[in-house]
Amino acid sequence: MNKPAGIFRFGRHTTVARPSVIWRRSAARRALPAWFVAGNPRPGAQRKLFSLICLLALPCLSHAAATEWKVNPEGQVRLIASDSVVSKTGSLLLGLHFKTAPGWYVYWKMAGDAGYPPSFKWEGSEGIKKPQLLWPAPTKFILPGNIIEYGYEGEGVYPIRVQLATTEGRVRASAAVSYLTCNSSCIPYKYEFILDLPVGEAVPDPQNQELIERYVKEVPPAGMTDEEIMRSAPVVRKDAWPSSEKQGAPLSTLTLLLFAFLGGLLLNVMPCVLPVLSIKLLGLLQHSGQARATIVRNALASAAGIIGSFMALALAAIAARNTGHAIGWGIQFQEPVFVGFLALVVFFFALNLWGMFEIGLPSLLGQFAVTFGRGETLSAYFLSGLFATLLATPCSAPFLGTAMGFALFQPPLTILAIFTAVGAGMALPYFVLAAFPRTFHWLPKPGPWMVHLRTILGFLLAATVVWLAFVLSMQIRPEGMAYFYLSLVGIGFAAWLRELLLTHPRLGSPWARRLITLLMVALIVGILRMVNRNRSSGPVRHALSSEGALTWVPFDETHVEALTRDGKTVFVDVTANWCVTCKYNERFVLSDPDVSKAFRDAGIVMMQADWTSHDAAITSYLEKNGRAGIPFYALYRPGRSPVLLSEFLGKAKVLEALKS
Repeated sequence: MNKPAGIFRFGRHTTVARPSVIWRRSAARRALPAWFVAGNPRPGAQRKLFSLICLLALPCLSHAAATEWKVNPEGQVRLIASDSVVSKTGSLLLGLHFKTAPGWYVYWKMAGDAGYPPSFKWEGSEGIKKPQLLWPAPTKFILPGNIIEYGYEGEGVYPIRVQLATTEGRVRASAAVSYLTCNSSCIPYKYEFILDLPVGEAVPDPQNQELIERYVKEVPPAGMTDEEIMRSAPVVRKDAWPSSEKQGAPLSTLTLLLFAFLGGLLLNVMPCVLPVLSIKLLGLLQHSGQARATIVRNALASAAGIIGSFMALALAAIAARNTGHAIGWGIQFQEPVFVGFLALVVFFFALNLWGMFEIGLPSLLGQFAVTFGRGETLSAYFLSGLFATLLATPCSAPFLGTAMGFALFQPPLTILAIFTAVGAGMALPYFVLAAFPRTFHWLPKPGPWMVHLRTILGFLLAATVVWLAFVLSMQIRPEGMAYFYLSLVGIGFAAWLRELLLTHPRLGSPWARRLITLLMVALIVGILRMVNRNRSSGPVRHALSSEGALTWVPFDETHVEALTRDGKTVFVDVTANWCVTCKYNERFVLSDPDVSKAFRDAGIVMMQADWTSHDAAITSYLEKNGRAGIPFYALYRPGRSPVLLSEFLGKAKVLEALKS
């Protein structure tokens, strides 16, 4: 029986198509078997065809149980799940699936002498709880210098068991992953993964399930201790670094301790420390003519403050490395909260020297502000040494970069020894003064003129606040800086008001003064929270063109290699807005007309790396060259080893390097 146009039969079901679309299906009808179009003589065959179509469409309809790969030169990583469809309750296996490049490796939970394990943050996840990271048995890597580390290389999975608890139609695993991968250098990476899985009757992903369970089986038994796991780990010796970046024979630890001592001594004349040195000079002037025992005691207290603060920095560096943070000399200035806090501390010191803040607060900060530069207690001199160290960290000095580049990637005891040597070098002038206290008698006697000197030194600290605010403006949004400046005014007013209440008791009760103190503390906390919320989405880079005729291009390590292969010479400058020595070199040496002309005449490509904010590529580049701090300068010539220049540039040194 003929059927009217627009009527299609599929098995027992009849469908009426719209006339406007009948012509679209005519070509498809001609492509189908006659039994499918003309009637229903072969229903069994139709059912087989329908099943085949559904089977072919299944991969398109199934949900992906893995994120996209995050790829970098050292490997790739992604988040995977054992099921493509999950149930509302029960458990699920996730996995951080990694593939490292040849020679590179990632870390076990006990990293060893260096490195750190991956860390996970699960904010934004939905329908999962209690994520438990499982640790397959690691490999023991023995590196040059008998450094021992534990981890994995090649392909592997960090299994993660989570509990399911959802009433929604999906489960979301949102993971912010931070990990370190190492070879001859170490590079930290941070990635965010979002994996959405539909909820229903559980459907395993065979490939992912087999992969994750393979590594779950490698997790040691629950009763096995970490020490037992490390003793039983297979050993892989890396007797030589695969990279040829480092040239020449390695320096001994004793030589590097000497470099660290000399670098610490030279820090005393770096621009970063000069404001603090001027205030410490004020303290020395206050004690000129006093008893020998007092002079020796105060000098040793300042030296103890410097050495103690360097030892604290060493412990902080060790802790930061073991908890997943990149480390380097002065790297804390890449953190806007630290820069904002330091600006507030310096601002308090300026108020103190101007006579606006004379109250002995019960807190450490208040006591520091009162005694700094004025007090006669040992704590005043100890804290002045600590503060000098804090402001010295954005500066590097000759010998210091080499020593720190070695120290920050060594076992903890070596880090502590080298940091202590830097502190001893910086404290050497105080040891000399303690040994020869008669030199204090050469200083002028205290008198009323010191009040005016104290005011002048307060303006020097105010200039330091301006510099720190400039650094902060490169790291947070403009509206954040407006609030920061307004908060400084508020703190200054509160300090003045509290001093007024203290000197005029009739104007306020002790409770009123305590209330103002609490308000100042709350204002400081609020400022730091505001700074943290207003971070820039990316590093704010200053203009790459200098005042002279030189034109700078952004740093790209692969571009350096390509340019030298093409026969060009490249000069690399690693700088930061918080690095005072960098700015001095750029203003007075690299912008010098003779130096600029020499670079221009030689046709040298000027490349600048801005380390104001964290940049993993720049950090890796410094590590490859055995440095942990800036400034850093390198001259690359075709077919020759790079020439590394001193941290403190001189016009003659640069011109000599260009001619050689």
